[in-house]
Amino acid sequence: ALDIARKTGAEVVLVHAGTIPDPIPDIPEAMEGAAAHFERALREQLAENRAKLEALRERVSGGGVPVSQVVIDAFADTGLAEAAKEMHADLTVVGTHGRTGVQRFLLGSVAERVVRYSDDSVLVARPNVHSAGGYRRILVPIDFSELSDRVVDAALTLAARDGHVDVLHAWELPGANWLTKDIQTARGGALRQQMAAQARKTAEELLARHATSGVDITVVDREGPATQVIQDVARAGNYDLIAMGSHGRRGLRRFILGSVAEATVRYAPCSVLVVHPERGAASERDAQEA
Repeated sequence: ALDIARKTGAEVVLVHAGTIPDPIPDIPEAMEGAAAHFERALREQLAENRAKLEALRERVSGGGVPVSQVVIDAFADTGLAEAAKEMHADLTVVGTHGRTGVQRFLLGSVAERVVRYSDDSVLVARPNVHSAGGYRRILVPIDFSELSDRVVDAALTLAARDGHVDVLHAWELPGANWLTKDIQTARGGALRQQMAAQARKTAEELLARHATSGVDITVVDREGPATQVIQDVARAGNYDLIAMGSHGRRGLRRFILGSVAEATVRYAPCSVLVVHPERGAASERDAQEA
């Protein structure tokens, strides 16, 4: 966050979320002592965390970046998203411990839920990625929606002067899951070639709009499901950052379709920047869909 703020002239607000549950009504008398002890322990922990936050602010201040702090009474996922909205933050930066297996499945991921609930961009930062001066290798998956230009802009803003950006588009034959056998065998034929050519042409048109950035940009196109293609290319490319868009759909449709962005956050080997539409655009689209 400090590296990005230094590069873009932003302010950093350190946020810690901690909450004290409301008292349990009509608690049995035998449990009152245990409940009081539990609440006291939570308050002591929150006070300790406030002190740690202040110490952190003092340690990182003075590097040319304005740094402030705030403790919010909320659960981390929804609380951070709401705090960012109230502060009109341009970017939320969260870490992830990268848990896997049963523990991760049961606990979920605060980082993933912050991505889901936030209206603005979220950077999920993984350990051991040095970004001082900007990211040097960035993968930018795009779907050619209106959001794609916004994602490319964000990637170029965060790129180092000597950085390299690969713009990736994953495509599949239309209706590939139900096409007749004859049409499916056209893979490698005229239909497949036309799809690949159109994807590359559209990507190059997008890059032409960003040609003055000075950053080295290339186009990569792959056939296959977006989530799998992104994971495969990311693992093979030794990237520092994946920058991608999320349309931020809510409700049943989003639950059924899942989210390519969330899956990328979950499995990516590097940090992931998830760019949301401009304020108001997502809510307007969701209202139209409803």
